[in-house]
Order: sequence, then C-alpha cells, then structure tokens
Amino acid sequence: MFFSTSDNYDQSDIVENYGLVDSTIVIGANIFRDVFAGLRDIVGGETKGYKKDLDKLKNAVEEEIKIKASKLGANAIIAIKVDMDEISGGGKSMFMYQMIGTAVKLKDGIAEPNSVNKAEVIDFDDFTELRKRVAARNRIINEPNKINNFRVIIEKDWWDEDLYRNLVNIIFDSNRELIPEDIALLSAVPPEFYIDIIKADLATISKTRFFYCIESMKKHNWFNVNDILEILKSESYITRFRGLHFIYFNRLNYSIDDLNDYKVLLYFLNNNFDKSITTENSKGVFGSKEVHQCVNCLVNRPKDEGKSCPNCGANFLGFREENIQLKNIYYKILSIINTLEFISKE
Repeated sequence: MFFSTSDNYDQSDIVENYGLVDSTIVIGANIFRDVFAGLRDIVGGETKGYKKDLDKLKNAVEEEIKIKASKLGANAIIAIKVDMDEISGGGKSMFMYQMIGTAVKLKDGIAEPNSVNKAEVIDFDDFTELRKRVAARNRIINEPNKINNFRVIIEKDWWDEDLYRNLVNIIFDSNRELIPEDIALLSAVPPEFYIDIIKADLATISKTRFFYCIESMKKHNWFNVNDILEILKSESYITRFRGLHFIYFNRLNYSIDDLNDYKVLLYFLNNNFDKSITTENSKGVFGSKEVHQCVNCLVNRPKDEGKSCPNCGANFLGFREENIQLKNIYYKILSIINTLEFISKE
C-alpha cells in the first residue's frame, strides 16, 4: 500500500477514487506523563520511551487504515492528514491519534515508488544486505523444517507472505514438538496468516499452541468481529469457549471504529451464545460419572462448573483464573462500549 501526504496527482493517473478512509486510536494520556516523570532515558534531546509509544500508535493507525483501503480495492492512500490531541472529561483523560486520507487506485507503476528498475545500479552496502536476505530466504526454502533459520528473518525483519506461511505450517504441525522459541516466532506473524487454521482446528490445538496464538494476537492488537463470531457459533463447545479468550485479552489500543462491532458481540453473547457442554459417561471403580474435555488442556474432567480442572487448574471456560466467568466477559465488553461511546461524543 502506497502512502502519500500529497494530493498533487493527475486525474488520469487515478483509476478509481474510493473516498475518505480514516483510523482513530485512543489510549490513556497518562502513558506520556509517566514517560516525562523520569528523564533518565533522554538521549540527544529525545525521550526514547515517548518515541516508542508514538511509533506504536502510528503503526497501529497505519495498519488499520491500510486494511480499510485494501478492502475497498485501493492500492494507495493519498492526501494523508494526521492529528494528535488530548481529550478529557468526567475525570478521564485520553490521547487520540487520528489519520485520514483518500483511498484510490493508481495506475500500475505509480503506486510502486520502491520498485527497483532492472537497470538501476545498487551500491555495495545495499547489494550486500540484499544478498544476505536472499541467502536467508533460500535456507528456509531448502530446509523448511529448521526453525532456527528464521532467527535472522526476525532480527532483520525480512518477512514476506511466503515466509509467514512457511513458519505457520511448521508451528501448527501437530507431529512436531514445540520449543520455547516458537512463541517469539509466531508473535512475528500477523494473525491473518493463521486464523483459518484456528477456525478449523481450534478444538484440537494443544493448550501450548493455543497460548502462543493468544500472545501473537495480543502483540498484533488483533480484533476481527466476523472471525470471532464464526468461532463463537461453532458446534464444538471447546471452540466456542476458546473463542471467548480472543475477546477477553487486553488489546494494546482501541479504535472508535470498533464500537459497533463490540455492540454486535455483546448482543450475540447475551442472546445467542450456546453455553452447553457435551459430556459422556465414564465408568470407574466407584461407578460412572459425567465427564467432558477440559477447554484448556483437552483432558477429560468431571462435569462440575464450580471446580477447576484437576489436570491444569482451568475453569470450565478454559481460563486459568477461576474468577473469569461469562458475566465478567459481558461486563468487560460493556465497559469497552461505554468508554468508546464516551470518547466518540467528545
């Protein structure tokens, strides 16, 4: 996706104009005050923590506006404007970062400013870097199951779609034993590259892989109401209950544009969510009893919603924290809705 603050484009270069697209991210304003409370990390007149937080905001906004434009069919966003402001009221203070631009489809070549002309001369440093990147990529292609080959890809941020898919296939291979390094690797992969696997196999994915997915989604601030609803409507109670975890984790930031999606989720959970559990009779020394698979560890456990799993300690929804029940999830979504509505009225 090509980004530009300029609107100086000839109309003949614009194949289609899709209109305005925007993204707004809001976080607590105290994050910036906390940075300035201690000035020991100032280097060269710039506060490193402050810059890092601003970069996170900027990246999140850019990613969201890019997704919106892509869904319309655009290959560029032009005439981009950025606004930063602090909003307050009712004893609350928030910091808002907003980006707005015009989504367009530009003629081929115009929206590819970074494309390399075949006749272009590349200086030695750039050529050396490119040669290393090609070599690293070839190692992964030639030795697809060696996870260590991805280390330099993460370090240099040399990702592309093929490498993302390659890594996903390795990590979700049920015949392969996970290693601690996998969590950092999966966290580098945008969730859209493995969400289809999640939707298809969530009821059988091991608890460790499920945990890795949650951590990756947190890092990428993932929230897609259509995917979440598809998971929550599953016939498998394990898939449905695990889907609740995708709603409950704390996101890095929240967008006003998500307000209606959270309302849809709250309505569904209150009115249509299937809370039933499939059980079976298990015969033992002391007679038969009803059991069901634990949502977290997938081991059979007694049917007793008030007790934790004897094997992993999770409650009947699969949360390790016993106090997280359905009502807590309802209230959390309701709180998010109320906060976003408050911000939208400012």
